[in-house]
Amino acid sequence: MEPAGNIEGTLETRVITLDNGEKYAQVYASLPSEVGSSQDRAILYVCDCSGSMSGAREQFANDILNQLFQFNKTSLGRPQFPLITFNDKSALTFIPSSFENLDRKYVSAGGGTFFTGVLNRITELIPNDLGNVRRLSIVFLSDGEIQDNRDKADNYASLSKAFDGLTVALEKQYDSYDFHTIGVSAEHNPFLMERLTKLSSAQGTYFYLKQRDEVQNICDGIQSVIAEAQFVAFLSSRKGLFSPQKLVLSPAEGQAKEGQSSYEVLIPIVSELDDLELTIRCGNNAVLQKTLTPLANYVPSSSDKLVAGLASGKNKISKINQRIINGKKEMEELTTIVDEVSVIRREVQALGNSIFRVHPKMRTRFLEAFNSAKEAIDACDRLLNAAFQKKVDNDLIASVNALAYKDITKKSIKKQLEKRAQKTVQILNEAYKSVDEISTSIDTQALEKDYAPLVEEIGACAYSCLTFPEALKAGDCICITFDIGRTEDTIVAPNTAIIKEIHPTVLSAASFLDSVKYSLKLSPEASGGFDATKQGKVFTGVARENITGALPIFICPEHWRIARQLIKPVLGWVTTLDPIGFNYDQMKTIPFLLLLHSAVGMQDSKNPQAKFHKRVFELLRETCLAIMADDETPEVAGTMRADITEIYNGYVTNGEARLHDGLTNNGIFLMQLLCAFELKWVQPPENPSQFWADFFPKMIEEELRRKQVAVSVDWKVMGIEYTPLNELIQKYTKETLEECKTKEQAEFELDWRQIEFNFDELLPKTYEHQIFVNAKQTYEKSLRSDCGFLFVLWKYFDPTHESSEPSFSQIGINDDLTLLALYMQNQIHPKNRDRRKAFKESYKQPQTESKAFLKEFLQRHIQSEVKRSLIVQSNLNVKSKQKKHRNPLAYQNFNTFLNEADLDKAVEALKATNKSSRSWMFRLFSMLGGTNVAAKIEILIEGQYDGEWIHPKWIGNDFTPKNRYVRKLARRDPAIDKSHLNKILPHLNL
Repeated sequence: MEPAGNIEGTLETRVITLDNGEKYAQVYASLPSEVGSSQDRAILYVCDCSGSMSGAREQFANDILNQLFQFNKTSLGRPQFPLITFNDKSALTFIPSSFENLDRKYVSAGGGTFFTGVLNRITELIPNDLGNVRRLSIVFLSDGEIQDNRDKADNYASLSKAFDGLTVALEKQYDSYDFHTIGVSAEHNPFLMERLTKLSSAQGTYFYLKQRDEVQNICDGIQSVIAEAQFVAFLSSRKGLFSPQKLVLSPAEGQAKEGQSSYEVLIPIVSELDDLELTIRCGNNAVLQKTLTPLANYVPSSSDKLVAGLASGKNKISKINQRIINGKKEMEELTTIVDEVSVIRREVQALGNSIFRVHPKMRTRFLEAFNSAKEAIDACDRLLNAAFQKKVDNDLIASVNALAYKDITKKSIKKQLEKRAQKTVQILNEAYKSVDEISTSIDTQALEKDYAPLVEEIGACAYSCLTFPEALKAGDCICITFDIGRTEDTIVAPNTAIIKEIHPTVLSAASFLDSVKYSLKLSPEASGGFDATKQGKVFTGVARENITGALPIFICPEHWRIARQLIKPVLGWVTTLDPIGFNYDQMKTIPFLLLLHSAVGMQDSKNPQAKFHKRVFELLRETCLAIMADDETPEVAGTMRADITEIYNGYVTNGEARLHDGLTNNGIFLMQLLCAFELKWVQPPENPSQFWADFFPKMIEEELRRKQVAVSVDWKVMGIEYTPLNELIQKYTKETLEECKTKEQAEFELDWRQIEFNFDELLPKTYEHQIFVNAKQTYEKSLRSDCGFLFVLWKYFDPTHESSEPSFSQIGINDDLTLLALYMQNQIHPKNRDRRKAFKESYKQPQTESKAFLKEFLQRHIQSEVKRSLIVQSNLNVKSKQKKHRNPLAYQNFNTFLNEADLDKAVEALKATNKSSRSWMFRLFSMLGGTNVAAKIEILIEGQYDGEWIHPKWIGNDFTPKNRYVRKLARRDPAIDKSHLNKILPHLNL
């Protein structure tokens, strides 16, 4: 594309000389925040859907798809979302942005992994199908190694050619393009993913995804980098002393001018400074090109030197890591590297011991730099240890490679928060202006006279000693205090905050924020940070309690006029550790979480603070009522009334109401509902006991679903005997195949409703099976720990309810069969979209329809297995007719080995196959199963039968614990528990 024109920026260079004599140029660039509109950008999701992506990995891929789809629609404003899925072949889908949610799975696993094919498919797609955009971001997810012979042909010549062709197409079509690669599991190829990332003309990223709770952070990181204007820096020598080097620009701390963003890069000075020239580009736009000129009269502070020293240490370690990864090192060379790392480690540790020389304002930045350097050194230690043992594997390489991009994504997320903060500053300025105006009209004496009992009851601020009338006159208000735990998710989802305890000490809002400033100067850890398990202490209360949070409360209308303004900066800090991090969602959550905590506390007669909680409950209830009343004012124009009414009216009768976007936390909703009754937004039920008896079991079921740890669910979870189930699969496979032949149909279809079986025969030992026993224990624990508060509130909403002690019998789960149905149905609907789809199609009430649900679940499983078997059988027949393989008799031998109950005859068939066909046969065996499964697996893995070896050279290569088909079979069949498998199962990560 033709360049859109030059864009100006500014550059500032600070020369820093470290204590060891090394010189660095700390370059700060002020660059335009936006280059082109969001319509100039497009995002493409390329996702591996090979067979190894089945189960949890398939769910990862669909979770990421949903987040990218929403980002593409809301942030980029694109009319459609392009998705390429690939295995042996590649398929392109355009998902319309008009879809509100993606209710179906677009990624379904099956087949092999052909990287050359998908890279060529992207190349073909570029000039025609993605629209006239100037920047393309490609998110590429895979869990695979390069295994396809087409990729490996001629020493990977076709794969290299595909990379070259893709690069040419991207450079020709776009100003800027960036790859964001996600390697799933230790089996993925980190070198290929790293090569894709480095293909980027702008800033790319690389992530290593191992478990589901990492998905959100990965998506946040990718979206924050894509949302930024993409600048690339090149350092060159005017005298030609070295080739141009590509540099990484990191978002810099602090606020830039309006319409500008700050970036920084640390450059080692290896020649004269005036020989170094820095060019910064955004696509084809030359933003600036300048010779590095030192800032006049700049004297680096000790803080600047320390941070630069840490960055230098990290850069050296990162280069050492790549040296280890990129080639096999002899023992002597590794010993030399150990010495180099030891020197750098001592330097970094010495810098870390200098924290008290750092200005308090710089300590957060210093700690981030120190921790980043330490992470790089720790990764290097792991690499060296593995290199000495010659065990540098994909898992270790992927972890180290992903670490290199960690700082980029963290800083980009922080940059997005700064942009949100700029909008919040205006809100807070208006709030403080209102407070100043209101405080001038306050008559302290009149308030003390009119509210004398309240003044005495509330007391004075423990820090300033001001009563609430005095505080109002000073432009301040009174707050209750508490101890709070938060994670990084709390920044965007305040409902994830944890209220640990509410305290009797009261503080004014100004006193609390002053205490925050003072305590953080003494210790950056005083807030508790974004680790819910850490104990912070902003202020020590009158009873020596640790206070980390405060909330301005409703005492009287006059007090609320100021409290409703000051609640914004206080909640901003409590939730995000920054007053300008305020968001209106915090108003709708944190006060109600506090109200929930006090409501549960005052119901516990054994709690010594029950009376205190009753008093606090009334103050919090009044505060929440005031917040909800304000929500209806023109100034706020909120939707709380409509949301609460919709959820309440449909909760019992309409399952989808339980998945309402406004229902992020069941406890918060119940407190909002409590206030809604008082505000007469909704009418109390005509028959309270019956209504709540229907309402709370459904809410407890939903709470169990939301709090569960999702597992990959299939028939084995129920402990079903393998043999009768496999016989059913074979029976319906054969019948369906014969029916298709009779009707001369090419496609195989089996309606799951037509599958009949004796339900009791398939579950003879279900409830003694260890998997079910574990599931039952997990749910009983979750019922007490995660849902206990709901039983307490059930008693509060319906005083006639017998007990507040958690038990399954109270929610209609009276036997193991209904518990099994509850557990299974929750597990197969881990996401709201899964449960929403089920409410429309197949949801069954566990208490009354447990057997119907389990039978349908089995029918659908058998249907799925039959379909897979028929597809394999179809491929087998086609391949047999084409006679492409060396041994056409292998397919007949395969069928004999698969289905023959007589092991002597089965082994004779096994001996009649060659190495390549046996490997192929084993893949099909893992899909179809067969008779005498455990014994045949033992033969394949041990390589012998009845004391006689069966080609041991072949056996050792194909049937190892790391072979994915061995893992698949071991997961699939609980009957495979022979001693040989017991030895390898610990290595299979089951």
